[in-house]
Amino acid sequence: MDLISVIVPIYNVEKYLPKCLDSILGQTYKNIEVILVNDGSPDNSEAICLAYASKDNRIVYYKKENGGLSDARNFGLDRMSGEFVTFVDSDDYLAPQFLEDLYHAIKKHDAQVAMCPFHIVFEENDNLITKSFLTLKNVVTGKEILKEVLGKEGYVSVVACCKLYASSCFENLRFDKGKYFEDEYINFKLFYPLTKVAIVEEARYYYVQRQNSITNSSSSEKKFRDMIEFSENRIRFYQLNHENELEMLARIHYCDSLIRTIGSVSKVLTLKNIKQVQEKYTLNYNVINWKRKKISRKQRVIYFLANIDLQTIAKMFYILKSNRTY
Repeated sequence: MDLISVIVPIYNVEKYLPKCLDSILGQTYKNIEVILVNDGSPDNSEAICLAYASKDNRIVYYKKENGGLSDARNFGLDRMSGEFVTFVDSDDYLAPQFLEDLYHAIKKHDAQVAMCPFHIVFEENDNLITKSFLTLKNVVTGKEILKEVLGKEGYVSVVACCKLYASSCFENLRFDKGKYFEDEYINFKLFYPLTKVAIVEEARYYYVQRQNSITNSSSSEKKFRDMIEFSENRIRFYQLNHENELEMLARIHYCDSLIRTIGSVSKVLTLKNIKQVQEKYTLNYNVINWKRKKISRKQRVIYFLANIDLQTIAKMFYILKSNRTY
């Protein structure tokens, strides 16, 4: 049996870590190495890691200075030994068959990646929502995955978790450090060349939605700018590879993201900030071939709105929020 490396970045998760580790060590697929990367966590996470490592020799524990989620994942990638690799966030947990099901799917289809849907578990009330794939079955290409992500005809997660990768996928690829949307920064580059992605239809990953924290203005502005940088990079990537349909879908997705993000940051970003962003990242409404049947009416409206004036859209969101009654 092939060795599977399980990379777990750790930071301030002492409340969730035991359940996460129990679910990994309890996998029905046993030939694993569990790489725990303590990213400078100031809580009791280290003691928990050491206690588990003393009882199971499949665990390899590292402690490093804080560098963020992407840096911790890269740290694990640089030290893994497995033929396959997966990522588990340390506040999430796995179904017992997660690794076995994804591994067998890869072997059955001779695929480079296997992926499954996931459950969202809401911390405050333990409610559970399942995000299922609506249109993807058995085995598809990486490009089909990317079209599904952008087209939103079904639900395909862009997160690094809930997937099993051949280690060769990361031979020349690493996560961008210090970025919001770190999974999306790497997603399109990783999936684009893949010829076979195996689909497991059952949800085997549990994503814990922790209670919201207050977002400060500096992080909101950075989130806004990182979203724009990532979106522009993705559009350029498809342009350079002459992928007209993916480029078109990426532009529409960009507009959709702009409008949604403006709605969430309109109270902390000044209108001047938004104007500066719009001047730097100019959109071109005319680049879309509107005769294409795959462009829905909703997508046309989204693209049109994003080209009107982001400041006007921000004002609208601010007014709506100010007048909301509870």
